[in-house]
Amino acid sequence: MLLFELDQHVEKYAATGDHAEHEKVIEIEKEIAELVKHAEELATTEEEKTEIASIGGHFEHIITGFEKASVIEEERAKLATEVLDIAGPK
Repeated sequence: MLLFELDQHVEKYAATGDHAEHEKVIEIEKEIAELVKHAEELATTEEEKTEIASIGGHFEHIITGFEKASVIEEERAKLATEVLDIAGPK
């Protein structure tokens, strides 16, 4: 459920640049990170530990990509409103 919700907010942020969507993504990311950490604590075999660590790594990769895209979106919005807008900064 959390991954589906995360995906929805990422998509909304990508479409709108809405800062509230960005904050929701960060909030869900923290929840998922806590769940992964808890799962690591519960793992009883090396196979489970390895699989959970792999899931955590994939998730971190996704969040890193989102953070990079967020920076690019902020730069794009700044260029559009402060540099390219004929009326100037608002």
